[in-house]
Amino acid sequence: MFSRQSRLRHAVADTFAMVVYCSVVNHAD
Repeated sequence: MFSRQSRLRHAVADTFAMVVYCSVVNHAD
């Protein structure tokens, strides 16, 4: 049984990863 908190944590992790990725790409460029 998955809890809403677990799903929220996954969403936050994905968003954080995307933000970091964009920051690295923009900084490299």
